[in-house]
Parts: sequence; C-alpha cells; structure tokens
Amino acid sequence: MLLGASTIKYLFSDPIGAMRGLESIELVLAIVLMLAFVGGTYYVFYWASGFAGQQQMQADLSAAAQSVLDRVIHHRPYNPLKELGLGLEGGLIDDRVVVLYTLATGSQPPGQSCTIVSGALANAVDTSQATLVGRMWLYARPQRLSLDYDAIMRSLFGSVAPDGVTPLYKAYDLWLVVTPLISATCPIDEYGWSELRIFTTYGGRPVDGRIAYMILYVRPDGVLCAKSGLQSTLNGRLVVPWTQPLVCDDGSTVVPDPTGTGHLIGDKPDMYAVAVIFEKLDQPSTVCYNTTARGGPHVYGLVLPTEYGLTLYVAHSTTVSCGYGKPSALDVSFTIDLYGGGSRYRVASNVVLNPDVGPHSGGVDRCSACTSSAGCVACYVDGIPPAAKLAIISVQAPAGGVNTDFVIIPLMPLPPLARVDVRTWLRWDYSQIPEVYSAVATRVVDGSASSYNVTLILFRRP
Repeated sequence: MLLGASTIKYLFSDPIGAMRGLESIELVLAIVLMLAFVGGTYYVFYWASGFAGQQQMQADLSAAAQSVLDRVIHHRPYNPLKELGLGLEGGLIDDRVVVLYTLATGSQPPGQSCTIVSGALANAVDTSQATLVGRMWLYARPQRLSLDYDAIMRSLFGSVAPDGVTPLYKAYDLWLVVTPLISATCPIDEYGWSELRIFTTYGGRPVDGRIAYMILYVRPDGVLCAKSGLQSTLNGRLVVPWTQPLVCDDGSTVVPDPTGTGHLIGDKPDMYAVAVIFEKLDQPSTVCYNTTARGGPHVYGLVLPTEYGLTLYVAHSTTVSCGYGKPSALDVSFTIDLYGGGSRYRVASNVVLNPDVGPHSGGVDRCSACTSSAGCVACYVDGIPPAAKLAIISVQAPAGGVNTDFVIIPLMPLPPLARVDVRTWLRWDYSQIPEVYSAVATRVVDGSASSYNVTLILFRRP
C-alpha cells in the first residue's frame, strides 16, 4: 500500500488518530474482500448447482424417453388415434398399426394424383382424393384418420400439474420415427429371371438370410398357378428363374413362356402375367414383389387401416381417374389371395365388378357378395390377420380376350408408404423443432412382416 506525504505527516502528528484511520481503512478493505469472497463463492456454488440441476434434468429426461419408448413399443392401444402404441403379442410390433400411423400422420407420398369419381367408393373410403403410388396401388387418406396429439400425450403423462399450473401432458412433446431396418428390390425381366437384392435402409450394406419365394401365374380363365421354394441370399443377392413348372389350382401344370406368347390353351395364345414374391424369413425380415403385367388398368387396390385392423378395397378402373391407361368398359372378374409366411390362401373367389357408368351405377359391398348380378363397382375384404403381408388380385381375361393381370397390394409398410413420423408439437402450430430440453431413445424391433428402427425424441419445457 502506498501513502501520500500528507498522510504520513498526519500519522506522525497524531499517532492515535492515525491508528484509528488505519483501522478504519483496513476494516473497509476487509469488508470489501469478505463481500467479494462471499459473492464469488455464492456465484460458484450457484453456477455449480445450476449445472448439476441441468445434468439431473437431462438424466431424468433420458430415463423418461426410454420409458416412453418402451411403452410405445409394447403397448397395444384400444384406440391408436388417441393412444400411441405399436404392440402385438410376443413382443412384436403390429405392422397394421405401423400402416395406420403412416397414413394418419398425413405425409404425402410421391405419385400420380387421382380422383375417386364414384360417389359410392368415395363415401366408403371417406375421401375423393388418392395417389397412385405403385402399379394399381392407391394411397388414400380418409378425412377421419387423424391423430389426437393432446389425447396421446395425456395417455402417456396424465393431467397432473406438479407446479399447480402446467399439466404434464402439456409440458412434454415427442417425435416418433419408425422406418424399416432393411429394404429390398426385385426387378423382373421379360426373359424369365427375377433378381432379389436386400440391403440396410441406411448405408446400403448387403443383408443375407433364408428366402421364401413364390412364382405366380394367372391363366386367361382366371385359374392361378404357383410354385414355392426356399433358398438363401449370397452377399444380399438371389436370382430366381420364373420359367419353372407351376402347379395350377385345378391340378394342371404350366410353364410360363418368356417370349410373351405364353402357352397354348386350345388355339389361343395366352399373354402371360407372372408375379414373383420374395420374403426374408429370418430377422430382420422384409418382403419384395414384382410382376410382368403391364396392361390394364382393370382394377385398383387400396388399404385403409382402422382401429380394428386393415380393410382392403378393390375398385373397378372406371371408379378412379388417374390419367393412366384406358379404363375397362367391361365387367372384371378376379380372385383374391392373401400371402404371408411363404404361403397363400383364398379369401374371395369369382368376384365380379361392374363399370361405374350412368346415374344408376352400383355400390360397394363385401367381395364375397359381389357376383355378376350384385351390381358392385367396388368391394372390400376386412378382418385381415397380422400375418398377411400382400393381397394378390388375379384378374381373369375379359370375355373374348386373353390378357390376364396381377394386381398386388401391400398389407405391410413398404416404400413409399413405410415411414411413421409422429410430431406432437404440431398441436402448438410449431413449424420447427421446439428449442427446449430433449433426449433420444432408439431401439430395433421386429414386426410380423418387417423389422424396424424405432426412434423417439422426448422434449421437456423447463
């Protein structure tokens, strides 16, 4: 400490007063230093406690995210539009609920825009708009199919308000994304071959496993012929010839002809329609299919999920306008088989749909009730079991014709309808991810038809 001359003179002239002055200065300095120490210590402890509090909140949020993900995976909801749950017996994910959430989140897949021109069909599926996402495969989102985000969060967190102000279901939000773990392609050529390739959805690495395959062929008279086999992939690849002897439902045998003239029935050449289905049996599982059929359209197919399962609709081509081909002006006759686990079984035979023309066009009924005299323009099959992966619609050649057709409709999540994207923060009209605390939980889970990567991000407002 440096003292000026006047201060030194004062100290020597009045030593007692000088000592008191020094004591006062030292006291002030001591108080200042003490206050600085206390303030610094308080700041350090406050920062440390705040940091520890943030760490504890993050740990609690991470545990909550894991808990919510466990519930979503294993819970079997009574009403999946108000309760978030994917569970099925045996610890599997219910592929049908995945389909429902894929449609209910409202994501619009790429494809040709279509209009359902039949009033009866539009009423049945609760919309007049559709998208052609595959060969004769329509995507339609009913107006009534929407998620209740408030009810979903209330079912997960309840309405208790720990602070007496904000209920927990309003303090949390989540982002659930479900995507297939593996993907597959299976092009089919006109020279008698079909090639399967299986790879991881992210990264594109080859995946091997046991493959059940089925070759399908429909004769002009509507009789379905098939052959099943079991092989394994090598480096994610399997090539299968479809020019093999197939056994028909009536007991006869036929070999599809890759030249395009088919085989002879009497003196009429059969324009072939061949389909090949591949199914990976071990986990992670998936399904792939393709067909040589290029004609039509004869019928369109679409799947609508409900709280009680999937419903398949098959509609005469005149009921939908897609700007694709020329609709058939004749009655269309077909059968419907469901495929799963390397086998198929018939759910409807000799179904007949009439053209949707004139003011007195027909209605929509169960496919089993639609005969030549029933006057149906569309029909449906409900009560589809979880094990069913594809619907196979075998279209008989129209009267006087030879062109048969295959329409295969997925009953499981397949591209471009394969991603679940539930964002409950949309209830607050947020356009972006909310800037709040968050934690991530992820899991790989098998379904009866496919395997999925399930990721959940849980958000918590401070």
